[in-house]
Amino acid sequence: MKTQKLFYLRMVQLVCIFFLALFTTSMYSQTEGEIKKYKQDGQTGYFIMNDGDWLRHGLWKNDFAIAEYENNQLIWIQPKGDRKYYHEEIRARRIVAQLNSNQKKNLVIN
Repeated sequence: MKTQKLFYLRMVQLVCIFFLALFTTSMYSQTEGEIKKYKQDGQTGYFIMNDGDWLRHGLWKNDFAIAEYENNQLIWIQPKGDRKYYHEEIRARRIVAQLNSNQKKNLVIN
């Protein structure tokens, strides 16, 4: 009788361990589209799980600016006390700056 009770006790322990392991793995697993909040060093924002990577998503704020990201792509940024700068405008300014830099290099070479 004592061995039978011990057997049932061990079976209950094993079932409890199984369900506990199942619950904790599902709790810590990273599912597609899952969103997590980030808050550190005065910066807050959100990450979204996409294809196994955490990407910046939504509004990000810090002491100097506010920005919006969509799947790690900058949509716009607004420095404190200034207007919004959109991704296309920033990209165009980078291209112009790169062209000007290349022209200066060509002038020095020639």
